[in-house]
Amino acid sequence: MALRSGFQGRMWALFAGAFLAVAPGVSAAATPLLITSAYPEASTGRLYVYGEGFGSTAPSVVFAGLSVSVVANSDTTLTLAIPFGLLNYPGTYLVSVSRGSAPEDKSALGVTVGQQGPKGDKGDKGDKGDPGVKGDKGDKGDKGDPGVKGDKGDKGDKGDPGVAGPPGGGADCPAQTATGSSKDAGPIFGPSVWPWGSVNVPALAAGQVIVIGGTLSGGGYTYGKFLIQCRNGTSSVLDVYAPKN
Repeated sequence: MALRSGFQGRMWALFAGAFLAVAPGVSAAATPLLITSAYPEASTGRLYVYGEGFGSTAPSVVFAGLSVSVVANSDTTLTLAIPFGLLNYPGTYLVSVSRGSAPEDKSALGVTVGQQGPKGDKGDKGDKGDPGVKGDKGDKGDKGDPGVKGDKGDKGDKGDPGVAGPPGGGADCPAQTATGSSKDAGPIFGPSVWPWGSVNVPALAAGQVIVIGGTLSGGGYTYGKFLIQCRNGTSSVLDVYAPKN
């Protein structure tokens, strides 16, 4: 009986190995998903995300807490449609890409829009490189003809004054409550000035922008999306988008 049981066990192991080798859906491990860089294009509302392992099917993407549409994709590049004109608001946004539930199927990257960080420290002087190989002497070129002197151009008109830039990032903002008295409803539902209540804001880094939900208290509005930025230790509501009842 022991000999027969051992033989049956070996046969079952061989059968299971053969089954796994041809079982549908079993394949070599996929390349881990990784975001390496991103390029925002505020004029078109597009964010271009670069990396590897995105897959042939469009993954799910979250930008500043909002699910966003993937308008074009490949294994190394994603083109995202960013709503509400968020790319026109300077700040740091978190973009997360996911193609599944495993850790290697997810990646995230902070994307800074419209802001320039402080100048970094000067790096150490590099080692002196080896001398290059001396090249062959080139042939003497022909003497060029003298160019025609151009006419003096007209004096240009004085330019219009530039638009004032947004305030720079200040201190980090602790968790707090942002409040206000009135605000335009935003571009989605047309202009409509109404009072709105307060909204609880989590702790933010200087210049960081987030979009969170909140309850509105007047003007026929009951729910909205608050666009909030951390400025000099205080969270400021930049805009509100809300559907009417």
